[in-house]
Amino acid sequence: MRIAFGTHGSLRVLLVVMILYFTAHAQTASRKSSILGTWKGTSICTHVEGNDACKDEVVIYSVSDLNSNADSVRFDAKKFVNEKVVPMYDLDLGYSNERHQWEAEFRSSRVHIRWSFVVHGNHMSGICADLPSLLVRRNVSVDRVPSGEPSSPQK
Repeated sequence: MRIAFGTHGSLRVLLVVMILYFTAHAQTASRKSSILGTWKGTSICTHVEGNDACKDEVVIYSVSDLNSNADSVRFDAKKFVNEKVVPMYDLDLGYSNERHQWEAEFRSSRVHIRWSFVVHGNHMSGICADLPSLLVRRNVSVDRVPSGEPSSPQK
């Protein structure tokens, strides 16, 4: 197969397009690798109307790769109850380029919420907010657990 370029300008355009593509792909891979791993910390209830039954929690999140999508990860949430790990929920988080955060919506007959997380190196902060009001119900603060370190309820 022979590709002919009429001018040097066409070759330059192709090179620019290729560079932009590979740069965007590298940024996506870096963004995804920044959230992968195990995180431990707190999920604290906010003092707002209708949140009376909410309980503060020591949490552990395991974030793994979803190979099906470059900007998606599996978020496995657990909490510590009486020093035992108790499963809570799994979410598929997607990266929002608009809001620069990892997020997932959950809807049931009782609630419509969005979990949102931002990674800052080995720290991740997040919120759980009602939709569409954006009233914050939980504040999350977790740190990356070094590989091989055992999980315990102590932060």
